[in-house]
Amino acid sequence: MSAASSNLVGDARLEDSTVSDDEAETSDGAGAELSEQLSASSLHEDSVPADCAVLWASLDPVRRCIDFYPRAIAQRLEAALGSGEDRCVLGADFFNATVHLPPDGGFCQTTPGQHMGRSGYKAPGFRSACRIVHPRSARTVTLHGRRVQGEWRLLGEWRLAESGDDAEYSFVEVAPAHCMLCREAAEEPCAPLQTWGAADMASSAPAVLRKPVVAVVVVWQWCRGTPERDGDPMRLGDEMWCPYLSDQNTAIEAAFSAGAGAAAARSLRVTFSPGAPTAPPTGLNPHWVRSSGGMVLGTPC
Repeated sequence: MSAASSNLVGDARLEDSTVSDDEAETSDGAGAELSEQLSASSLHEDSVPADCAVLWASLDPVRRCIDFYPRAIAQRLEAALGSGEDRCVLGADFFNATVHLPPDGGFCQTTPGQHMGRSGYKAPGFRSACRIVHPRSARTVTLHGRRVQGEWRLLGEWRLAESGDDAEYSFVEVAPAHCMLCREAAEEPCAPLQTWGAADMASSAPAVLRKPVVAVVVVWQWCRGTPERDGDPMRLGDEMWCPYLSDQNTAIEAAFSAGAGAAAARSLRVTFSPGAPTAPPTGLNPHWVRSSGGMVLGTPC
């Protein structure tokens, strides 16, 4: 999408498995069954060796890819886990998602259903998640998964590469340093959400990458597709989504954070027809998304 695309840590249109309202209870039962396939993970920071870091990740059940949680979100998950909470509600900061943290370590992420206006209804979503204790000297992390009723789930002892005997697919992922939690960072406050600027688009510069702290950058996007022509906008590829300009992005995020019902973000050109009492605006597209965490840039600040 741009020079910043190499720093993306997810996708605003995270593909969760979808279930109808009538199937929600059944899905919860399936999630409990699947959680037994996942290994238990350490329950507090003291159990993490000094030479290791913690990564939080989830498996996209449709696209079959691993999404690592941004460090700011991982800090919240780690804090909830350390406090013995059974779930961490991420809300608007991360796709309205809730990460469930049962004692057996079979973590999963759920998202609520959402009415999308003329685009229809987004069914509730479910995906498996995991906490990884990762040696900092290792470059990659290996996870294993298989399809359950046509959707991808994590399984087995995901800490060890040798545990993939029953896996349908093994994921060998480069461990993203900007998503890691380590002992030195345990006392650091969570990075605040901030809107993107020109510096974020040039964040691949070596001088910038040497800075240790990672900011979570919010990017609002608008969709070039329409439901009538292209189907569900939330299932369209990245090429169909365009970011708002920096000042527009800042204005939208400020209104969203303040709880406003709307934000004035784009200028419209009104074309008058001689003698006509109406003047249709141009340049307006009703489909937009706040990508805080998905289309979040993991950029050093």
